Formats: sequence, structure tokens, C-alpha cells
Amino acid sequence: MSGAALLTDVDTDHVTNVTVAFTASVVAGIMQWCVRTVTEHLRTREQFGKPIGTFQAMQHKAAMLLVNSELATAAAWDAVRTLSSSDDPVQHRAAVATAVVAVAPAPGLVLEALTMLGAIGFTWEHDLHLYWRRATSLAASLGPVSRWTRELGGLSTPRELKVDLGSEEDTADSAFRAHVADVLDRASALPEDTGGEDAPQGHGREFVTGARRDLLAEAGLIAPHWPAPWGCDATVRRLLVVDEEFARRLGLIRPSVGIAEWILPTIISAGSEDLQRRFIPETLRGQLAWCQLFSEPGAGSDLASLSTRAVRVDGGWQITGHKIWTSSAHRADYGALLARTDPDAPKHRGIGYFIVDMRSPGIEVHQITQASGRSEFNEVFLTDVFVPDDMLLGGPTSGWQLAISTMAHERVAISGYVHIDRMGALRNLVATATTEREPILQAIGEIDAYTNALKALGVRETLRLLDGQPPGPTSSIAKVATNVMLRRAAELTLGLAGRLALEQSSEPAVVAPYLDLPAELIGGGTTEIQLNIIAQMILGLPRK
Repeated sequence: MSGAALLTDVDTDHVTNVTVAFTASVVAGIMQWCVRTVTEHLRTREQFGKPIGTFQAMQHKAAMLLVNSELATAAAWDAVRTLSSSDDPVQHRAAVATAVVAVAPAPGLVLEALTMLGAIGFTWEHDLHLYWRRATSLAASLGPVSRWTRELGGLSTPRELKVDLGSEEDTADSAFRAHVADVLDRASALPEDTGGEDAPQGHGREFVTGARRDLLAEAGLIAPHWPAPWGCDATVRRLLVVDEEFARRLGLIRPSVGIAEWILPTIISAGSEDLQRRFIPETLRGQLAWCQLFSEPGAGSDLASLSTRAVRVDGGWQITGHKIWTSSAHRADYGALLARTDPDAPKHRGIGYFIVDMRSPGIEVHQITQASGRSEFNEVFLTDVFVPDDMLLGGPTSGWQLAISTMAHERVAISGYVHIDRMGALRNLVATATTEREPILQAIGEIDAYTNALKALGVRETLRLLDGQPPGPTSSIAKVATNVMLRRAAELTLGLAGRLALEQSSEPAVVAPYLDLPAELIGGGTTEIQLNIIAQMILGLPRK
């Protein structure tokens, strides 16, 4: 190359970052094309007298293709966005490295798309081979993935992913921010709440009760998205304002309502005013604990096949059945329960949604010891348990619709697992390691990249909501992606921790979090169930 063709006084790091971000964007576009092409093929191609899109294996493959495509798109979008909006070179590099890791699997994913199309995808008569070649060459142009994960794992500053509300707020939002800041300042000045170990809702500082929590509950700031008087009727923008103001006060622990976060919105939407006044204030103050009595031994993930029966009696209902995997039932005051009220109706239509007093006669709770040695799950036996009429939400056969709402809140809450640092043990190890630091840094970078892509997915969804668009499929996609991340993080930690993995209790903790992993993977619906939902409800593939 002649000297006249060379550019001088160019920031090579910036040029590299921009090139990588744009390359990742093209690769993400290829993956989106594959999702559309595969989905159309699965809807129309028939084998054995039916569309191949009805085959569960194909549905799951297509759903995973969508999950990976969405992560790659979010990561590439975030890289471009960060390069154009931030002056921090560390954040630039973290965003770009995340994009590389997110699009690196693209050649294999396009190959997976080819196999779903069958022989036609392997010919020059179909455009897929062009996209496959393109994805392969572009991914290779980004260089070894290990170099990027090692660099990301070694960054001293974590990736910052949040929605920037800007410096300009309208008068109403400014007044709301001032109100939130005033309440949080007054709460911070109160003595710190104590008693977390004995709090009804559970262990942890987020469950403690006292003057601070009472003030926040009265102001509607524990669940600000709930309608007044329980919340602040907060819009998405105002929820972000609350998040920002809490984040500015590091010593102020944000209270949680635990499992009630899934259940109380259903009481707000379908319960009487008397029920709302009876349950919501005490729950917000941390005085009432809840459990969810949905799963049964014979139903599993097919929740609508439940067999617990509710028979109408004078003044209410008599419920008999067996629930299992009920988190926190041993300390719950009340539970949300599904029971079959009409055995002759189709299975999704003959279900009632009840609020049950867990101290009622006829209820037995047996704790289940998990592999980790903890006993947070329970079996609950109900024998002729009386539930008054006013504790039935909605109509006697409208429980399934209410359950869907509850489970949607559960998936959104569980997707928050992504905000928990899964590389804590390896970060401790790399800080003290004198040798073999490289594989540890690569592992940290791999999981950080996956986590960053998940967070970028959440930021994109938040911006959609701020724009007035309805909620999208992000919660189901994020639940599947989170499960993938959790398993990979556990595998990498076990593989690199060495002899620490021999100890039940170690510092840093390695085995203890691993033995609790099944609860996270199964809670809110197994990966397989979520893949069914993505395939059928989001991609529109035909049911059997």
C-alpha cells in the first residue's frame, strides 16, 4: 500500500471499535434473516401430513435461534449506541467486546438454520448459503473470541447499562423526582430497620420491617408502578426516576415484598376493595408473607391439568388437593391457590383463583430438603379447607387468565437474576492467582459479555415502553437466556475453581450456589416450557 493511501492522525482504537460494532450489526442482521426464513419454512413445509413447525424439536431450535438473534441484536445495538453517546474508552471496549462474543456463534447458528431447512438450504438455489458464508467470514474478521473475553474479563470498571433519561424533564416529572428524593432523604435519616432474620417475608435486609419501610410504603415507593394508594401510578419513566434516586443513596436498602410481587397485582386487578385494604398495606410494610400454590405432583409444567378440587359449599368453597414446590409456604400467612371448580369444563376454563389463609384447618405444610441442604420448598396438603366466597378472585372459572397474569409477573421478577454477579467466585480467584490467570479472565469475560447482552436487551425493552409501545416478548426470551447464562457460569466456575469445588462451604463460595441452581432454572417455568411459548406465541409456529 502506498504512503498516500494511509490515513494519519487516526485514533486506531476508535476505528477498530467502530468497525467491530458495524460488523456485529451486519452479523446480527443475518441472524434476524435466518429467524424469519426458518419460521416461514417451518410454517409451510409438511412432513407426515403436518407442518414440521408442529414438531417440538423444530420449535425449540427455532426458539433458541430467536433468543440468540435477540441477544446479538441487543449487543450490537448497544455497541453502536455506546460509541456515539459515551466518552469513556473503557465502556467503549466493554460494549464492543460484548458484541463480538454475542455474534461469534453466528456461523454455527446459521448452520443450524440450514439443517432446519433440510437439503434445500444446502444448495446454491437458496440464498442461505450466501448468508452462511457471510456470517463465517465476518465472525472470523473480528479475531479470536478468547482475546475479547480475556480483555473484557480484565477490565477494572464494570459495564454500565442503563437508560439515560437526559437532563430535561417536564414539570410533572421534575416534581415527582423532588418528591421521591425528599421521601428517600427522610427515610435515610431514620434508624436502619432491623430484624431481617425474623422478618415474616424472609431473610435479608430487603425484608426487614420498621420505620424506614413504613415511610416508603406510605409514600408508595415500595411498588411505585402499582396504582395509588398502594403505589404511585408510576409510568416507565417515573420508575426509572425511582431507580436513579435509590441508586444515589447506597446506604438505603430498597425493600422487597418477595413472592407477593407476583400475587398482589392480581389482587389489585381482580380483588375487591375490602381485600385490597386487608392485604396490601400489611404486605408492603413487611408484616404478611405469601406463597404461590400452583404446582402439583401430577401436573408438572402442564399447570392446567391440576387436580385440586374446589367444591361450592354454604358461604364459600371446600378445597382438597396436594400442592408441591411451594416456595416459602412454611412461613407464609396467605397463598394464591388454583383449584378446579368445574371438572366438566375444558381444563383451562374450569379453574378458580383463591386466596387461602395458610393457618386454616386442614392445611399441612411439609418442608422439602433440597440438594443444597436448604428447605425453601414445601409440599402442601389441603383436606376440606374452607375458603370464603370473598376470597375467590374473579369468577369461579376465570382463574386461568388470572394465573397467566401472575406467572407473567413471576417471569419478569426472575429475569432480574441477571443483575446478580455470577462470577464473584472467579473474581476473587483471579485477584489472588499468581498463575493460570488467563483462563479465569476469559471465563469472567464470557459471562460478563452474556450478562451485558441480556442487560442491553432489557434496556431496549425499556426504551420501547418509554416510546409508548406495548410490552414485547422480552420476559420469555430473557428467562431462557438467563438459564443458559446460569448454567454456563456454573460450569466455568466449577471447572476453574479446582479444589474449592470439593468443599460444601468455601470462601469464595463455589459449590453452595451451584447446588441451589435448579431452583433458579426451574422457577418461573422450565426452559422447555419457555421455548414452547416463544415458538408458538412469539414466532407463531403451529401447535400440534
